[in-house]
Amino acid sequence: MMYLKNYPISISAILIFLFFSTLSSPCMAHPDILMINSYHKGYPWTDDLVKTTIGAMKERFRDCNLYVEYMDTKRIKTAGYLNLFQKIMEEKYRNRRPDIVIVSDDNAFRFILHTHKKLFPGTPVLFMGVNNFEPAMITGHPEITGVVQSVNIEDTIRVALTLTPGFKRVAVIYDNTATGRGYRKQVLETEESFEGLDFIHLNGALLSTDEMLERVETLPANSIILLCIWVRDKTGAYVPWERTYPEITKRSPVPVYGVIDYMLDFGVLGGMVQSPKYHALEAAGMAERILRGESPARIPVHMRSHNVLMFDYRAIRKWNIDEERLPDGVIINRPKGLYYKYRKWVWGAFGTLCFLLLVIMILLGNIIRRKRAEAALAEREEWYRSLFEGSLDAIVITTEDGRMRGAGFLDTKKRNYQD
Repeated sequence: MMYLKNYPISISAILIFLFFSTLSSPCMAHPDILMINSYHKGYPWTDDLVKTTIGAMKERFRDCNLYVEYMDTKRIKTAGYLNLFQKIMEEKYRNRRPDIVIVSDDNAFRFILHTHKKLFPGTPVLFMGVNNFEPAMITGHPEITGVVQSVNIEDTIRVALTLTPGFKRVAVIYDNTATGRGYRKQVLETEESFEGLDFIHLNGALLSTDEMLERVETLPANSIILLCIWVRDKTGAYVPWERTYPEITKRSPVPVYGVIDYMLDFGVLGGMVQSPKYHALEAAGMAERILRGESPARIPVHMRSHNVLMFDYRAIRKWNIDEERLPDGVIINRPKGLYYKYRKWVWGAFGTLCFLLLVIMILLGNIIRRKRAEAALAEREEWYRSLFEGSLDAIVITTEDGRMRGAGFLDTKKRNYQD
């Protein structure tokens, strides 16, 4: 039959096809992954992005090689510095081409748009944390896709209307960084949905940090604050967030709502916040698809990132908000009670108590067995005593080898003898 003759040829053709497909497949067991971050190590958003991304990629590719770079553009962003950073990248990765480049936030994204074809021609690029994104930005860049950082400001304000009823003003705090300008754009788009509210913009392009704080202190009682970002004021100097955010919530006479989860550790009440962990996990899933052979051009940009409804328990108490009015969400920093505070001591004491109870039970068991043995011995002695004393004959008890163990003698008082 004809198909029997062609059968070996078909098998050979399939094996050859699979062999060359394997050689040409971009899926790899040890991918080289380069991550370029816009900001510096120690910036909380960046730290969580890096930590989560590395963990997620290690789970997917156990033996992957990760290289992490920081542009530090929150603190310095001059043309000369950016040119120097580009030269460093050229020299550093001249003979080390990564299999994928992951960029976080706007400045790294814009950097890779301008240098991609020169630094990493043909290499797939995945972005995340980008605020000011327009699809036209990646026209002519089929190797680029990613996750847009979108904050749900509208839902945060609607939650505020429920928890802080009666306010008429929203003081929006943002700086003049690329991230701040992105938040400003999203706030302006949101204002159209709240015609009855007056939005006051505390803009870092126009205010110093001290001027912003003074404006915060003088806000009327019928206001709330929406804190977006403040790390650089009109002087151009970098302002550490760990100093500014606690100062804002301390001086504010009204509740402060936020847009990122780590803000809640500094007195921010809450809101529909972004989490860099969810953001990084979403991006890592897309990176895996690319490294396993899927073309970035076939993976659409995710225009809306994941947001979580989250509140700070301490701020809830500070502003006397009834928890029953809270929508379903996450509450952090809730006191865990004495047990959670002293649980190590509790479990240590419990273990000691169990050990002592075990010792007591063993001792009680020994006492009970000893008393039983003593009672049995006394009963046996009484039986022998009655046997010997009540017998009218002489009794001798011997061992098997003839040695005498005991003897009983005749009680002449209890028997009459006759000759």
